[in-house]
Amino acid sequence: MLDNFFNTIFYPFMLIGKLYGLIVLSIILTFVVTIIYKYTTKQKLLKDLKDEIKSLQKEMKELKGNPKKMMEVQAKMTEINLKYMGHSFKGSLITLIPMLIVYGWLRNYYTGTPLNFLGFIDNWIWVYIIISFVASTAFRKILKIY
Repeated sequence: MLDNFFNTIFYPFMLIGKLYGLIVLSIILTFVVTIIYKYTTKQKLLKDLKDEIKSLQKEMKELKGNPKKMMEVQAKMTEINLKYMGHSFKGSLITLIPMLIVYGWLRNYYTGTPLNFLGFIDNWIWVYIIISFVASTAFRKILKIY
């Protein structure tokens, strides 16, 4: 049922070939997920928490000779890290189910298709992971997402 739906929606991307279609789809899906993440999380709060973590990491480097003080700073850093993860998790949860459905379609469409990405990668999931990792890193830097 959903295969026909996705075949119709993603058909234009398949016209350029299976590998290039997957690359374009990976970039588009990553962009959509990144935008959803940006607008479903409190970016100012995440930036502040990330800055605080960096500051505490710097402080820990300076406290190498004082294990007791270092443990206190590490405990505080762990607490802030948990806060950061909690706030950033919301954006990921929103896209989880839709992306799992899309991954199911991608699996059905690409299973058994030799893609020959970079000369040695034939599995669609590895192509998707590599492209989405690179695209996500670029989008997050360009859009200043924390």
